[in-house]
Amino acid sequence: MTAALGCILVMAVAGEICLKIDVKWYSALVKPVFMPSAFGFSVLVTLVYACCAAVITRLVVKKKFFPYMAALALSGELAALYLSTVFRMKSLYGGAVVILLLFAVSFFLEVRFAAEDRVLAVSYFPVLVFNGFCLVLSFVLALSN
Repeated sequence: MTAALGCILVMAVAGEICLKIDVKWYSALVKPVFMPSAFGFSVLVTLVYACCAAVITRLVVKKKFFPYMAALALSGELAALYLSTVFRMKSLYGGAVVILLLFAVSFFLEVRFAAEDRVLAVSYFPVLVFNGFCLVLSFVLALSN
């Protein structure tokens, strides 16, 4: 559990470093009506972190490291790249491409978990749904601006 929380903390810090928002630029974006508030996103991201910690903990306990940990690490890197692409480089289309890759990795993990361990599949499912939501949101943002 400690290792899982450590991994999540590292990714949270990396994401926070990447999340220097130009408030004027961000406020000027046309946002869809289904976009959550900043508080709503915070709650969702906290849920995603908790699910990832549960998944990592179960993988460590079951001694299932490859390809799962590599895919989880890749998804964390893609999440940080997404934040950097959108909020630092201000590239909505670039962000949409990165989130598409992130969703693909999440889908791969969910399919593998579903085939091998139902508890992992259920634990990871909210992450897949969140990444799918972010994929739709990113494409709508890119097309609207």
